[in-house]
Amino acid sequence: MPPRLGIASGAILFAITYTTMCFGAEKEIPEKVFGISLGQPLTAARCPKGKVGIALPTTFLCLMPDPIAEPWGAKLNAVCFPDSMRPDFVGSCLVAHVVGNRVESVGFDIPSMRDQDRALTELRKKYGEPVRLNQSTVQSKLGARFLVYEAEWIFPEFKVEFDGSLTAENIVLGSDRTTVTVFTDRYEKLRETWLAHKKAAEPKF
Repeated sequence: MPPRLGIASGAILFAITYTTMCFGAEKEIPEKVFGISLGQPLTAARCPKGKVGIALPTTFLCLMPDPIAEPWGAKLNAVCFPDSMRPDFVGSCLVAHVVGNRVESVGFDIPSMRDQDRALTELRKKYGEPVRLNQSTVQSKLGARFLVYEAEWIFPEFKVEFDGSLTAENIVLGSDRTTVTVFTDRYEKLRETWLAHKKAAEPKF
């Protein structure tokens, strides 16, 4: 999760936070996110090459070339929607972390704060009520107020995180990105282990 920026001068952050607790339904891997299965190989077709760069198809999701190698052992793959198929609350591409030959996480961006309510509604339809739901109201220095959310669903073999957390400075800078990530326990443990090693290796003050 990216570090949060501080509050810009003249901007005010109002937080009204509440937490709801419940138990997630029994869901087992493979869990599918827009057709991509956790715990399984990434089988999306490769995006075809056009005359200039990549030509996105019009009828299916496709895998972009040249995945990015993460320092903790995963490969980050972009899987892109054709415009005609992209849900209106999802960004243009999904990101899938693959370890070995198995998908361990699938994530996507929500284009703007205006789409958060719709995305949260869709997640509730699929996964039920979250075990954690934090609601905050953010106000920019121009006086506009925005309602944002953070939510989490926990199941025996995977978790879902909805991160719409924002600061007033994010809004001032024009960044209002929300992310949704569905990930396995293996993904979480690998990242936590790498982050712990990274922190231990940092120079001490």
